Formats: sequence, C-alpha cells, structure tokens
Amino acid sequence: MESSRVVELFQGVWKIKVDRRGSTQSRSFEVREYVLPRFQVSVVPPDYVLADAQNLTWTVCAKYSYGQPVKGELHIKAVPQTPTWRQRKTKPLEIHYMAEVTGCQVLNLTGSELGLSDWDVAPNNIVVTASVTEVGTGVTQNASVTSSILHQSLKLEFLPHSAQYFKPGLPYKGKVKVLLQNNAPAPGEMIQLCLKVQGKGEWSRTLVVCKNFTSDINGFVQFLVRPQHHNVVLLSFVATAVGYQTKYYSPDKRWRVFMDQPSAFFDVQSWYSPTNSYVQIADDKETGLECGSHHTFHVFYTMNPNVTRRTFYYLVKSRGDLIRMGRIQHHQKQKPTKLYEDFPNILGGHEDSGDNGTESGGEEMMVGKLSLKLLVEPKMSPLSYLLVYYVREDGETVPATHVIQVDNALRPPSTPRNPIALGPPSTPGNPIALGPPSTPGNPSTLGPPSTPGNPSTLGPPSTPGNPSTSEPPSTLGIPSIPSLATLKHEKGLKILVIEVVWIKASGEPFLVHR
Repeated sequence: MESSRVVELFQGVWKIKVDRRGSTQSRSFEVREYVLPRFQVSVVPPDYVLADAQNLTWTVCAKYSYGQPVKGELHIKAVPQTPTWRQRKTKPLEIHYMAEVTGCQVLNLTGSELGLSDWDVAPNNIVVTASVTEVGTGVTQNASVTSSILHQSLKLEFLPHSAQYFKPGLPYKGKVKVLLQNNAPAPGEMIQLCLKVQGKGEWSRTLVVCKNFTSDINGFVQFLVRPQHHNVVLLSFVATAVGYQTKYYSPDKRWRVFMDQPSAFFDVQSWYSPTNSYVQIADDKETGLECGSHHTFHVFYTMNPNVTRRTFYYLVKSRGDLIRMGRIQHHQKQKPTKLYEDFPNILGGHEDSGDNGTESGGEEMMVGKLSLKLLVEPKMSPLSYLLVYYVREDGETVPATHVIQVDNALRPPSTPRNPIALGPPSTPGNPIALGPPSTPGNPSTLGPPSTPGNPSTLGPPSTPGNPSTSEPPSTLGIPSIPSLATLKHEKGLKILVIEVVWIKASGEPFLVHR
C-alpha cells in the first residue's frame, strides 16, 4: 500500500482498516525508530556442497560497522534437512558448536557427521545458523545460510557454444563446456562424445562413433563432425564425464542414486535448401579481433563439380550501419579441399582427413573454399555481423552469417582545423565561447563562417549544386530490384533515417542512400 503524501508517522502500533462491499478487514503493524545494529554477523558457506564431499568449511565473522572485530560468545547450529517423504519419526540430526570468538571463526564438518552418505539422512540442504553475543553488552546478532546438496561433480553445456543447425555436405563444428558446480572452468577432464544420426523418414537414431577428448585450459572440448549426406536430418550428441561413474547409496538398491555421472544431450537439426546448396563461414580465432588488424575468414560452400566459378557478395553491418560491402570472383580448382586440417577432435566416418566427399550414400558433394580478408575498423566494435552469399543460376540465394567480436578500442582523437577551446576566463565583457576567438569577420560557430548565402552548418558549405548534408547524395542510379523503401522524416529535433540497400538482378548489393 502506498500513499502520495509524505506523513511523519508517530511510533507505535498502527491499524489499517478496509471496508469493501460489506466486508471489513484490518491489519496491524508497528512503527519504530531504526537503529543501526552495533555489529553484524555473516556466514560464508563453501562454494558448493557435493553429496560425496569429505570435508566442508563454513566461516562465521562478527564485525562492527566500522570493520573492527567483535569479541563475544559464538553458537553455531548445523541442520541437515531431509526431504519430507523420507523423514523418520526420530528427531532430525543437529550439530551444535560453541566457542569464544574475536572476529571470525572457521567451522569444519565432515560428510559423515552431516549424514551425506547415509540414506536415512541424505539431506537436500544444510542450514547453518550462527549467533554471536557481544561481551559486556549482551547484544546478540544472528545470521544463517542454506547450502544445497549437489549430486553431480561437473556441469556439461552445449549451449550457447554450439550451433543448433548443421548444413549437409559441410563440416559441423561445436563445443562442450565443462564446468565445476561454481561455474569455474574444469580443465583436464576426460569427456566422451558420442554421435548418432537420423536419416530422412526414419524414427530411430544410428550410433556412428564414440570418442574420448580432454577439456582445454578454458574448460572447452571442441569437436568437428565431417560432412554428412543430405539425407541426414539430425545429429544427436551425448557428452559424458568418464572419470565420474554413478554411485549408489547401497549396491542392492540401485534406484537410490548417490552421485550421478555428469552428462549432457544435444540435438542439431539440418538446414534446408531445395537444391542442397549451402555456405558456411569458419573463424579459427576464439577471442575478439584487434582494431586496425586484418583478419581472414574462410568460407566453405557446396558446389556442383561442373560449376567452378562463383561470384560471392559480402556485407558487414554494425550497430545498424552498413560498414562495408563488396564481391569476390572465385574460381575453385578441381582438387580436394582441406576442410579440417590440423583439427584434433574429429567425429565421423572417413579416416582420411583430406576427403571432402559426403559421409554416406553414392552421391558425392564437392566442397569449395574461399578466403575473405577484412580490415577490422573501430566502428565495428564491439559486435559486427558478416553476411556472405551467392545467387544460383535458378535464382536461389545461398547465404551464411557470422558474428564478429571486436575488442573495445577508443577512437583516436581527431584534430579539427580550428580546435575547440574554452576561451579565457569569463568576464562581463568577454563571455566564454565554444569555438575559436570571435571576431567581426569570424564569429564563433561550430562550422565554417556564416554568410547570407552560406549559413553556419555542421558540414561543408552549401552551394546550389551541393546542399549541406552529412553525406553526398547518391549518384548510383536506379537499380532494378528494390529491397527496402526510402523514408526520411524530420519533425523538430527528431530525425529518422533509414539506409536503403538495393540488390541488382545479378545479386550485387550497393548502398543508394542513408
């Protein structure tokens, strides 16, 4: 309940009464003066608690508001909370600890003391409550914390590190992230990856291969699946931590799981193309790109062996602005393309890494490769989007997109022709100016000198053939196929500008107006 009036309430017990359609309800509350507590008590639990933990540590601290330690009597109570459906008639387990404390005290408990491995206890949570009574005043402050019991040692995640679609005829690259329960990377863990595939019109999934890989220093397991036949519509992955087998509370009752083996499942659907034509952008660099550097993107595409020449178009867009566009005339030589050279973690059929055919079926799909080198500009930071596509003879547009991460970089300071100055100290006869010193022939403005035929603007001087605008007018002519409409509206200080990009019948884009 809120009141728009600021009322200084008197301390005491207040009552609110509400009458609604003959029904009356009332509630009471007490208003008291807020008094800052003399000291505060905090309980720091372990980062996480596993069901098979041998030793656990909690830290209890009592400090004054100005940071000095409190001297007093400490009482800690640890209660393992058993699920209701398994609670016995006996009194729940409680652990008490008392000591004199000055500042902080560490509480060490073993897993057996807490009954973690005992099915009769097997708690879901552990609640630790600490009370500190200050010596001399008898003032008591309390704090408590609840720690959940976890039954998996690791977490395995496919998303958001792996794409949810694959393109038949091209390799699929994915990642599994291995984490501790506190979300810290878990390097050096053995992870088994199993691949199953499902064909078009089939209900069952066929096991292709299972392989063991080791997580890197950042906790990632990177893997690559060789190109699949276009009849394959689903890739199914299962990741399992090999070194953490399932444990049970008792061998004879295997439904009582003590520790689960960490695992994760992930399904990847096939991309659709009526002609089985696909393009894919590969980027080996995992971190952000450096401003001012040149970076090469590798573009793979499925191709008809009889068509070796293609015209590719590319666009780079960042924060709603079209940064760059262009085209590449590419000629693919009739030789196998190295799709995954020097890549260690490979799943799928052929053992020959130089083969660029499909995985199954009698129809061979050739794969072409081109390299696209781009200059990384500051205006591409922090994220840019790269679009690469070509247009087939039958009119189908075959695209691919890629997100470019760019390291944050400040733009180099510009040096204007007339640097902005704050001017001399302000006096009644000498006001502060934001530009160079004002003279009768050179008034202080943000642009060039103002004249009757050339008013002061933020751009170049206006002429009848060159109106003052932020960009020169388009002289590219009228394209054959419009893709966006032109709209520019000005009202007061609100200006809406839409970029207009036209695509020719040949598929070539170019910027007409902004």
